[in-house]
Amino acid sequence: MSTLVPLIVRRIKIRKKYNTPRHTSPCIGRIFPSLQRKTFFLSAKSQSPNSECWSCHKRINCTYFCAQCDTLQPPPKMVDYFELFSYPKTFDINDHDLKEVYKKLQRKLHPDVFTQKSKTEQQFSAEHSATVNMAYNTLSKPHLRAAYLLHLKGVDIGEEGKTIFGTDPDIRELLLDVMEVRESIEEAKKPEELKKILEINSEKLERCIKDLNQAFEKEDLENAKRFTTTLQYLTRIRSEGEKKLFSLSNKTSHQK
Repeated sequence: MSTLVPLIVRRIKIRKKYNTPRHTSPCIGRIFPSLQRKTFFLSAKSQSPNSECWSCHKRINCTYFCAQCDTLQPPPKMVDYFELFSYPKTFDINDHDLKEVYKKLQRKLHPDVFTQKSKTEQQFSAEHSATVNMAYNTLSKPHLRAAYLLHLKGVDIGEEGKTIFGTDPDIRELLLDVMEVRESIEEAKKPEELKKILEINSEKLERCIKDLNQAFEKEDLENAKRFTTTLQYLTRIRSEGEKKLFSLSNKTSHQK
């Protein structure tokens, strides 16, 4: 009873802080305001390569360079990030392989390669490079990759800060746990406290990624949606915890 009462009091305080009724799930935008904005992705459908080179006007069938005059072609208006990286549409990605493809594409398309080319090719290069950067940023981060993969499958994980979880009691408990961890991060005074919080969160992240991978393998999109949102929460906790740890570590070192 002695440990239960403080827990109940703490949860009441959390609900009051985020203005959350007892039997509803808290809004993600109230917990993490920076996650309130909807994530937009480029279209899942790739555009076919241009049929005519903009420079020599010969018919072409390529993505980047004209086989006749070797000029860089304009980027497609729509692109599939997995296709861009010649990668199968799967959540389980080898980080090393992905980074190697990224480097290869940038060696070919980065603006530094086109400093002596025409203004048109320089512009196309900047656009291609930006798309490659955006694709790599999305595919290299598990929470963004999962959301993008769901997007390709026609599943929206929620927008404008609205939780997808409704009144599911298990999910309500999860979100309350998340808010408690965030409170602990805000109240932490020593680096050791934050390291312990981050260690526990890291274990949860690892388990969540495994569960998410299994859900995608089974095409269980409902659970994939849930695990993706959970992963977003845990990723944000890691970010906030690491930021606070950096601040506390610097403060401690200056006091010595």
